[in-house]
Amino acid sequence: MSRRRTRNRAIYNKPKIASAITPPVIKSKTLKSRVKNIWKKISPTGKVVLGGLFILGSGVLTYTQLWDRFFPKKENDIKEETTKEKYEKENFDTGHLVGPKVITFKNYKPEQPINIESKPLIDTLPPIPGILVKDLEKTGLVISFGSSQRFFTAEACYNGIDVIATSLIGYGSIETPKLFLGVKNERLYVSVKFNDIESEQNIGTIEFNYWRVFLPNLLSYNYDDQRLEVQDRKGNIVFSIRYQEATANSKPTVELNGYLISKESILVFANSGNYSFIPKSVKGWKKEALERIENIKSIF
Repeated sequence: MSRRRTRNRAIYNKPKIASAITPPVIKSKTLKSRVKNIWKKISPTGKVVLGGLFILGSGVLTYTQLWDRFFPKKENDIKEETTKEKYEKENFDTGHLVGPKVITFKNYKPEQPINIESKPLIDTLPPIPGILVKDLEKTGLVISFGSSQRFFTAEACYNGIDVIATSLIGYGSIETPKLFLGVKNERLYVSVKFNDIESEQNIGTIEFNYWRVFLPNLLSYNYDDQRLEVQDRKGNIVFSIRYQEATANSKPTVELNGYLISKESILVFANSGNYSFIPKSVKGWKKEALERIENIKSIF
């Protein structure tokens, strides 16, 4: 049996070449990585609790607050919006979509029920801001109605004043026009109905701080903080009211001028200091009234 000669091979293990030793890179932990590591250590239940707290806390910031934070408003825009919000707060009923807040007074009984839903949008009719009256608590108010001048306390003004009833005496059962004044928040308002002298048509009705009826083709309307005036289509002064501040010798005064018509009479009160009450049963009542109306001067 032949023996195969085996060749002895020396087993040679190559020495390992030491790899280049590189210093370890020490990474500084950022806030993000720290939070990430902490988050990994939190149990699932804890994550749910923290997530709920985050959502609850973020709900404090409303959409408007976030918008204002990233898109700040200019100073003029902020001022304009503040003025608008203040006006709407003072003059609108936020529970309804139409009309300003109803202003009424303790002693006032409207001929028709006041229904805020039936009032027109404020943008469609001219505003009635009221006449500015100052220091009413200290001074009271004098109402000048033709030749009649009467003093009223602040309390009477706040409760409301029936001007005709307190100025005219002795006209029996003849129906007189209605005119009612009242003060609220340092503003004087009026409730009055306007009729054209020629047609006797109702051309406008003011219900304190809004128009119940307004026919722009039959009347014109002008106002500022101390005056309000309504003219008919012929330029006659239907109604005007002017506030005069107190002087050394007089109290604050509201002067009334114009003409008011009822079913049975007409009342003309002029800034000349006279007023005329003419029943319609009198022959030629309209001609007589027109002669007096033409003498009423505009306060503007």
